Order: sequence, then C-alpha cells, then structure tokens
Amino acid sequence: LNTVGPLLFRGIVSDNTGNTRLARTMVSKTFPWVANLIDAPHHFQLMLKDIGGLHYFKDIIECCRQTIRFFRKSSYANAHLREKRKDLRIKTGLTSFGKTRFSTVYLSGCSLRTNMPAIKALCNANTVNLKAYHNRFVDGFANTTFCAKLDELLLILAPGAKSTMCLESTNSTVSDVYVFWLATLAELHDIITDRHNPMPNEVREDIRRIANFRWKGMIEQLPTTDVYHAGFILDPRKCLIFYLKLLEFYSLTSVLGNPGYRTSDILHCASANPLAIAPIRVNSSRQAPVPTANLPDPVRRAGQFLLGRLRIEYNDRKTPICGLREDEAVDLLKDQIGRYYRSEPPFDCPVTGDKGPREWWERLNADHSYISQPIAVCILNPLRLRWNRD
Repeated sequence: LNTVGPLLFRGIVSDNTGNTRLARTMVSKTFPWVANLIDAPHHFQLMLKDIGGLHYFKDIIECCRQTIRFFRKSSYANAHLREKRKDLRIKTGLTSFGKTRFSTVYLSGCSLRTNMPAIKALCNANTVNLKAYHNRFVDGFANTTFCAKLDELLLILAPGAKSTMCLESTNSTVSDVYVFWLATLAELHDIITDRHNPMPNEVREDIRRIANFRWKGMIEQLPTTDVYHAGFILDPRKCLIFYLKLLEFYSLTSVLGNPGYRTSDILHCASANPLAIAPIRVNSSRQAPVPTANLPDPVRRAGQFLLGRLRIEYNDRKTPICGLREDEAVDLLKDQIGRYYRSEPPFDCPVTGDKGPREWWERLNADHSYISQPIAVCILNPLRLRWNRD
C-alpha cells in the first residue's frame, strides 16, 4: 500500500476472520479515507453455510453429496449417465460440492434436480445402485419425498446463492450490496411466512435468526454500516424489479415516476430489513419528538456520513475540493444533499443506457462546485468482489 501510494486507495475489503478484520481496522485507522469493508460474497456464503448446517437439511444435503460423488468416482455410472442425458436431452451434468464455497450446495442441488429423470431411469432399470440412497431415486413415495425436500432446500438457498453470483460482478458497488441484501431478506420472508409451506416453525425461526445475524454483521455493524446506507441513497438508478419484489413491505406510489432509491418508501420505515421483528412500544405520556428537518432520518444519517468523509478529505488527505475552504465545502454539501434528495437540477437527470451510478455522478462538473460529486464517485466505485476459493 505504501509502495503504490495510500492516497490512491479508497477502500479495503476482506472476510471477517480475526487477522483480516484486524488488518482492515489498522489500515483504515492509519489512513481514514480508506473505507473498511467486509467481503459481501463471503458473508452471503456464511449465511448459506449456516442455513445448510441446520439439522433439518442435513440428511438431504448428505444424500446429494454422496450421490454426486458416486457418479464422479464411478466411470461406469458416469458413462451411463452421459448416455441417458443425451437420450433425455438434458444438457447440463452434475456439479460437485465445493469445500468453502457454500453456494455450491445450491448449484449442486440444482444439477441433481435437473438430472433426476436420467438418474431415476438408471436406478429403475438397476443399471446403477446407489446403495443406501437407492430407494430415493426409484419411482415411489421415497423419491417423491426426496424431491420435495430438495426443492425446499433449493428454494431457501436460491436468494443468497444468486445474490453471491451477482455481487461477484466487477461492476458491483456498495449500493448493490445493500439492494441484494434487501432483496434476499424479502425473498426469505416470503418463504418462511408462506402458510402453505410445511416447514416446521422452529426451522423458520432458525432461518430468520441466521439471516438477521448476517444482515447485522454485514450492514448494521460499525464501522461499515453507513457506507452501504449512503451508497444506497446516492445510487440514482431506478430498479422496477427491486420495487416490485418489496411490494408486500413498502408502498409503491408513483413507481414509474420515482427518480430512484433516494425517495424509496424504505427510507421511511423503522427498519429496512423485512425479517426484523417490530419492537413493542409501551404507551407513555411523553410525546414523540417532532422532527425539525424536512429530510427523512436515513437521508440525514447518510448526510452525516458524507460530511464525515468530506472532513477526512480536508483534515487527513489534505486535498481541498473545488478549491473551497472546509467551511464553504461543508455548507455547500449540506445544500446539495437536500437538492439531490428532492431531485432538483442538476440531480434530476435519469441514468441512461448501460451507465452505472458512478458514471451518473461523474457527469457533474466539479468546476461548478458540485462538492457532492467527488465524494459520491469514491463511494460508488466498483468493489470488484471475487470469491475464488473453492
């Protein structure tokens, strides 16, 4: 870092083990402009690991693991499976389980579900014998039960596994991390609250507990909490699918005319987490404080974070923005935060084409004292998160 130059770095990302977390903290403390960030795909992987480790799913995962291992190690069985796949026009083969990439449980389960007709045909004809799990792959009640359990597992793991793959894009930003967490939690909420789901209540609560624990560790844990929140608000994009996914939890007034996440009803909720349990309020004679600002609390919270980043630019990096003094820059930033939230010019332009949030902010001319531009560009830099361990 010192060789390249610390002023060229804006963030440090790693998993949350003891040594790497300490290293991130030390770097961020030494160079305050370097944001301390947790590896988002890794955190999703940990959530999938925790869910897959529940006793309720243990047997189904072990069956999938042993079945795929059998076909991988037996050249005879593998050859017959390839031929049967050709006959049934099944294009994809079996995917092996990874050691540390826990989303492969989902990918392997999907591959087994796709190849189920071919495996059933081989087992029904006694071409292959899967020993202890053989009865689960022949026609009958055991196979029907196994397929239902497998579908249930894949349904639970799908949101986190798909979010992991999406966030591994080289264009992912801190805003995308926040959005995919909200979408994943909303999907899990749909599943565990479905009254037609035969899953036991204790398993539903375990899933809720795991998801909330990982959400808090990733999004709400200091010192990383505000950067994801601010990135979400600074993202000018409008994602109709995202709004529709959260339809059950937040009203969608004027969706098509909505300028982006900055005016989402999520910002007016007590908690953005759909799985959060509402606190119990006790009646009191004390009246609730009346807000004095015309901005929602989350927007003011993001504004405080941006002001903190601005002061770091002046006091630690010693790099004045737009040639302004610190007090002038602070006053200007406060004004521009409100204008951005209200979508006033020049913050009212839509995101066009394949442009991302960073490109939208870069179009603002820094020479015109858009003090919010360089700070937003730094926050919305692509994270380039990759989870390469297997």
